[in-house]
Amino acid sequence: MCSPGRMPVFAVTIFTWYAWSWTTSPLRHVPGPFLAGWSNLWRLLVIWSDRYPLTIQELHKKYGPAVRIGPDTVTLDFPELIRTLYGTDGKFRKSGFYASASAVVDGKLSYLLFGEPDPSRHAQARKPVSKYYTLGAALDVEPHMDNTITELCAQLDRRFVSTDKACDMWQWSLFLIWDLSSHIIFSRPFGYLQHGSDFDGTIELSAVVNSYFQTVGQMPWLDFWLDKNPVIKIGPGSFTGLLKLAVDGYTARLTGADSKDGNPPQDYLQHFIDVKNQNPETVDDGAVIAYTMQHVIAGADTTAIIISAIMYFILSHPEVHAKVVAEVRAAGVDKDQPVPFNVARQLPYLDAVWHEGTRMQPIAGALYERDVPDSGLTLPNGVFIPPGTKVGLNAYITGRNTSVFGPDAEEFRPERWLQLPGEDTNTWNARLRLQRSVADLTFGAGSRICLGRNLAIVESYKIVATLLNRYDMSLDGGDGGGITEAFKADSFDKKINLGVGAYRDDQGKPYVLPSVRKAEEKVIASRLNKEYAGITGVPEFTKAAAVLAYGKDSTALNRLAITQSISGTGALRIGGAFLARHFPGAKTIYIPTPSWANHAAVFKDSGLTVEKYSYYNKDTIGLDFEGMLADIKAAPEGSIFLFHACAHNPTGVDPTPEQWKQIEAAVKSRGHFSFFDMAYQGFASGNIDTDAFAVRYFVEQGHNVALAQSFAKNMGLYGERVGAFSLVCADAAEAKRVDSQVKILVRPMYSNPPIHGARIAAEILNSPELYGQWLGEVKGMADRIITMRALLKENLEKLGSKHDWSHITSQIGMFAYTGLTPEEMDKLAKEFSVYATRDGRISVAGITSENVGRLAESIFKVKG
Repeated sequence: MCSPGRMPVFAVTIFTWYAWSWTTSPLRHVPGPFLAGWSNLWRLLVIWSDRYPLTIQELHKKYGPAVRIGPDTVTLDFPELIRTLYGTDGKFRKSGFYASASAVVDGKLSYLLFGEPDPSRHAQARKPVSKYYTLGAALDVEPHMDNTITELCAQLDRRFVSTDKACDMWQWSLFLIWDLSSHIIFSRPFGYLQHGSDFDGTIELSAVVNSYFQTVGQMPWLDFWLDKNPVIKIGPGSFTGLLKLAVDGYTARLTGADSKDGNPPQDYLQHFIDVKNQNPETVDDGAVIAYTMQHVIAGADTTAIIISAIMYFILSHPEVHAKVVAEVRAAGVDKDQPVPFNVARQLPYLDAVWHEGTRMQPIAGALYERDVPDSGLTLPNGVFIPPGTKVGLNAYITGRNTSVFGPDAEEFRPERWLQLPGEDTNTWNARLRLQRSVADLTFGAGSRICLGRNLAIVESYKIVATLLNRYDMSLDGGDGGGITEAFKADSFDKKINLGVGAYRDDQGKPYVLPSVRKAEEKVIASRLNKEYAGITGVPEFTKAAAVLAYGKDSTALNRLAITQSISGTGALRIGGAFLARHFPGAKTIYIPTPSWANHAAVFKDSGLTVEKYSYYNKDTIGLDFEGMLADIKAAPEGSIFLFHACAHNPTGVDPTPEQWKQIEAAVKSRGHFSFFDMAYQGFASGNIDTDAFAVRYFVEQGHNVALAQSFAKNMGLYGERVGAFSLVCADAAEAKRVDSQVKILVRPMYSNPPIHGARIAAEILNSPELYGQWLGEVKGMADRIITMRALLKENLEKLGSKHDWSHITSQIGMFAYTGLTPEEMDKLAKEFSVYATRDGRISVAGITSENVGRLAESIFKVKG
């Protein structure tokens, strides 16, 4: 036992040994973090931080193309070394990083194929099954893919298209690929699509296993103590923990439990068994189990990453989205059928999107480690790396190499994979070869290139094309969904959430209007019954809502059909369904580009065809007025146009009164029908009459408009779901007929609306005292938003920003388009803990007097 007196001596000895190792290391000339040169604990902690690829990228920017990240480990950013490090000659062997990609089977250590360190054993294990992973073999199982994709679409239709819910594409990509992998290998699905959840915890276990692999790979000796020591397994789930999945499937096949009429299914498991029977000397039961594990585990999460990342990049870039959807749909595949791979693969823009998506988000952001052989390695910059050093390239880093991809390598731009205007064919081909040689690192390279890459390619092309062909999609614009989750997970005490879709006070807290409190107290004190309201709702509310929207002196009030709705969304849904049934012209509605995320889904579900018209100019960060007028005039006569009455969501860009007059004239000249969405009356400018200008002007000019009202924002009645749909008719008689038809629509939809929120709104709108108080409060809310806009612009200008930020104050309402790119928004989140949607939209309600200065500094550091 070590005595207390010897402890200082022991500590000094350890420190001296580390200091001597550091000062005499042959890698001391390679720059990098100081602590990384002392211990691999540094990079293990970086992995734990979930910022590994970003941290490595920052280090390369700081230190150059060769960075020391461990006592004997160097990360490289020399794309020209791909063939050297990962060539088929096997000179650079896999390092100990991959040792944990193994499991103990019958007391024997069995490596998954990608983890096998010995090149000859790897080649021996890979050779007999490689024929099942060619492109031709992948196409042979395309019917399995079609069946699973069809099941996915059925679930999406039932769970999301027919409801008002957002779909978590990452989760559903996992359910899809795990079921698809099971179809291919076991001839049956695991059942994740049908359940709509990870019902047995296997997907979560796989995520834990992958995290374990990445973490212990930084200090490989940990794997023995945590997972493979014969006494006790200390650590979290490992590859050994997933062994049961493969063993159970293999056992069922050997016993005939999963066979029909005594004949085993002809699937990949049977292929592996056939390989074992044909190669008994080299392929045993452990190898069959390893093949099975490799196929399911390595193939599922990686392909799901490809699909969800590509869909995210498409949806976060409206121009790309519009272009790729048009190309896919022009291919002429029935939207109810999966898109064949041979069709999807021939679409040039989709192909460019696929390559750009996998470049921006490779399936792994880790270092593909290799041991430097006895001959050493001389880098392109002349630096010599001694034998025994661990070196490697990272697909996340090489995919952003500016010498290959240009100065905009951080941006998602599919056009870089296409021939540029004025670019000769030879130059384009040379550029494309260089880009693809680097991008190919997504699946590895050389003799260790991913065995299942052809399956992943076929699956991802088909799935992305099918989703684009079948669905009109947009990123969830509710309360920021994933943004809020990321915000909550951030431990930084000065983090800022600009993704929330509800008003916040200057302390960043939810705000209940005092007038609403008083009105609710009055409603409760009245002790009203809880009987159903009529189909069209609380009459005191609908009458007052009409006066608020159209004005107390409007002649439209005498020829108006109006019904209470379940907030603004419900009003849009009723209006869409009414027009789909009764509008005499084409059942096509034009919505602005961009628009509220739910508009397209609501109208499509109502039975209308959705088209788009120009609205936002990303170059000016303002209204594309000329494009808007041109599209209105070019649309077929008698079309339906949706207009945001005020505070356009998501841009905050509104036409001026004079522009509204020109828009009205264009609409009238083409005989179009106008449908207004007014969710922010009073909350946009602080004046209810100013915000209702467009609606009232159109009515004054003789238009019989439709109107959706919401009281979520201007009264803060978010959870009460208070809204109204109204239609201005030719006369009172027509209004009665419309009212009858609206009741027929509402009856099977929800029968009767909720009454509590409507009673609160009615109390406010019909009480002179409460109405006056509410007007003051909603103006105060609007004024706070306007003030925050001004302060943000002022702070950016004080910092010396080179950009014109006048659009921040010229826009109106709760949301603003900043003009920041998706990559800049990513940087705001990752480096400054400022969270908002990647399209550059921010909720100004999330800005406060306390955080506006830090927000401006963060934007300035990102944008300049």
